[in-house]
This record gives sequence, C-alpha cells and structure tokens, in this order.
Amino acid sequence: MSDILETILSRSLKLATLPLGIATRATASIGKRIIGANPDLITAELQAKTAEQIFQTLGELKGGAMKMGQALSIFESMLPEEFAEPYRASLTRLQDSAPAMPNSTVESVLVKNLGKDWQKQFIEFDFKPSAAASIGQVHKATWHDGRQVAVKIQYPGAGKALAADIKQASRIARMVAIIAPGVEIEPLLEEVQERMLEEINYKKEARVQRAFVAAFENDAEFRIPRVILATESVLISEWLDGKPLSRVIESGTQEERDWVGLLYERFLLSSPSRCGHLHADPHPGNFRITTDGKLGVLDFGASAHLPDGLPTTMGRLMSISWK
Repeated sequence: MSDILETILSRSLKLATLPLGIATRATASIGKRIIGANPDLITAELQAKTAEQIFQTLGELKGGAMKMGQALSIFESMLPEEFAEPYRASLTRLQDSAPAMPNSTVESVLVKNLGKDWQKQFIEFDFKPSAAASIGQVHKATWHDGRQVAVKIQYPGAGKALAADIKQASRIARMVAIIAPGVEIEPLLEEVQERMLEEINYKKEARVQRAFVAAFENDAEFRIPRVILATESVLISEWLDGKPLSRVIESGTQEERDWVGLLYERFLLSSPSRCGHLHADPHPGNFRITTDGKLGVLDFGASAHLPDGLPTTMGRLMSISWK
C-alpha cells in the first residue's frame, strides 16, 4: 500500500509542475509581442510548445494522465500545420511507449482472476505483451479450443492511480485554452473523466463489447472481436489481425485514406442507432484494417450509452459544420 501511495504522490508532483512551465512560456510570449514580433507566429509557437510539454509529461506518466492526453488530441486540428507534426509525434508516443509489467506481476493477476491452474486454459501464452497502454496491457495467446485470443490484463492498483491522475490532469487540461482559445473545456472534462473511470471495469467493457458484436455480426464493413471471458481485471477476446489505422494514416494512398476515413466515420455515427452505444475512445490505435478490407474495432472500455441513438443536437451541429 505504501508503494502505491508513494507512486501516486510522485506522479501528482510531476503533474503539478506543468502549469508553472506553461505560465512562464505565456509570459515570455507577451514580452515578444511588446518588442514587435509577429503576433500570429508567437501564438502558433506558444500553442505548439505548450502542447509538446503537456503531452510529453502525460505520456511519461501513463495511466489517467495518458488517457487525458489522448482525449485532448482532438485539439490537434486547431494547430497550424507547420507546428502540428511535433504535436502529432507526442500523441503517438502517448499510445506506443507504455512500459510492460514484469512476468511475475502478469502471473499474479492471472492467478487472482483465473485461478492457480490458469495456464490449463491456454495452449500457449506469450508473456511478451503485444500492446501496452494506459491502464493495462495485451498478450497474445491460444485458448484451450485453439482460437487465437487477446488477453487484456489490468495493471495492479490502476484504479487508485487513475483517480489520482484524473484529479491532477484535469487542472492541466484547463491549460488547453492556450492551445484552443474559445473552447468551453469544463463540459468536455466532465465527460472525459466519467468515461475514463468506467475503463477500469472490465466486466462492463465486456457487456458493451458483446452489444457491439451482436449489432455488427456478419457485417460487410466492420468486424468486432467476440468476448470469451471477463473478470474484474482480465478480459479475453478473439484476436484481431490487421493493418493499424495509424499506418494507413502515415503511409496509405490518398484513396486508401479516404476509404478508411469513410468507414471510420460511418462506424462511429451508426453504432448508437444499431446497438445503443457510442465508441468513446476512437484514436487510431483502436482500429485495424483486416485482410478482407473490413474496419476492425478494439477497446470498448470507454463508451457512451445512447439508447435513443445520437442526440438530434449532434446531427444539427454536424450539418452546420459540413456547410
């Protein structure tokens, strides 16, 4: 317990130093304006450097800090293109650089959730994680019936660390007024916090994923992996091979990017009416293009329950933005 408290304190202190650095940079930009520097360039530079500092720190800390960074990635589109590339690189590091748990920790979580004989449920289990993210990591394995599966394992103490991170990261997130002036951030933060706290509940995630599976079963355009088993800290689903969406964005042809973008948008907009849920963590790491050209969707920990479909206000907002 003392180790967890020490870790939370250390993370909180690191997060707490961010506003000071941001305030110092803002003061310096005022000085540049006074001596006659180009105000547009100053604003763009301040936005980019602030984003870089925020997301570098959030990425190093992982947990709720990283999840907050991913949620705030929507502001990338508001940066001038010449400054967006380093910002984009910071966001990529948020998704790709989480440290792996020791094998002994992985095994202790599996014993606690699947029993002492957990290995008998698998033909093979790869202790090297295939993916590591904010509150857990994924291992590839072969289930006892021969199916390839993804075993999602939650980091011990993730719930407490997540709650502490959210409290601190929320204060930092308000600094996005520098990145996106004029945006009302408070309602967005409240929604992000609620969705992030839901992510530690793997049983709830399994229920939502099963709803998506039922709604998109045998769909011509989308593929959702079936849930095999879910406990408090372990979620086992069918393995989904495919080309990561991030690779399509980075090196795909214009035609390929256009088609994938259409699928991506079609999935997000149609899912509330089809299954009563909105996938609320739509960053590229959660999507794959399968070998048969479908959009594969992963990670249903963050979702919004919309039993009546998308709110009509959202439709009006979209119609205005497309005009």
